Amino acid sequence: MKVGDLICYNAAGMRSKTIGIYMGPQSVAHTYHNWMGGRDVYLCKIFWIVVGEVMPRGVLLRRNPHDHNNIEADWHGFINIKLYSGPHYHADHGCFEIIKKSS
Repeated sequence: MKVGDLICYNAAGMRSKTIGIYMGPQSVAHTYHNWMGGRDVYLCKIFWIVVGEVMPRGVLLRRNPHDHNNIEADWHGFINIKLYSGPHYHADHGCFEIIKKSS
């Protein structure tokens, strides 16, 4: 995926009911892997234009309480479907499909 691509959420029958714009990757420290050497995780920032009844689980970003220069992912954050339109971060599990590539 490239920045500006139109994408959809291709799971749970939402392929024709969702539209989003891919806004780029975000590298964050994974809180559960810090004990394994601080491995980073790459998230997809997606601006959702049309949302369906079922949407991918969002990842909330927060500042590391011990290192304020480091942003880490909070994997327990669920987003209310009524507040879903707009930019959100998601782990890419292969559920996003490109509808139209940006030129």
